[in-house]
Amino acid sequence: SVSKKIATAFFACASLAMILMVVDYVWIYQPLVELITPAGSAKSAEFVTYHKASKYINEIDLTLCLVAALAICWPLGTQSQAKTDSQ
Repeated sequence: SVSKKIATAFFACASLAMILMVVDYVWIYQPLVELITPAGSAKSAEFVTYHKASKYINEIDLTLCLVAALAICWPLGTQSQAKTDSQ
């Protein structure tokens, strides 16, 4: 049914976004923090690589969260409403 597909889309997008957030934190953010400690130190080429990777992962995360939000808020339509109302 439509509601199952919407719920599946929401769960898939939300789960993938959470997994990517953990990946970003563990394998990108933590090494990135080490590269800029102490504050004010020069930024290396490695910093730029990690920073770009973090930026792209965050863009994907935001897109997945947007899709999940749209899926969960999407109206079911009149046919599904009619079935619900008649029961």
